[in-house]
Amino acid sequence: MPPTIFAGVNDNMIISHEETFGLVVIFAVFETEEQAIRMANHSVYGLQCSISTQI
Repeated sequence: MPPTIFAGVNDNMIISHEETFGLVVIFAVFETEEQAIRMANHSVYGLQCSISTQI
């Protein structure tokens, strides 16, 4: 799978709360800071970030 970006992701979508394999980035839009915190805390995987580059 090539690097993939999913935009407009919300908390009702599977990709927002299940593990993905490969180079996948999701972008979610929030109306409030509380909404962003709620989605971040909803993850069973904790807060994480990954950066992959080709050398």
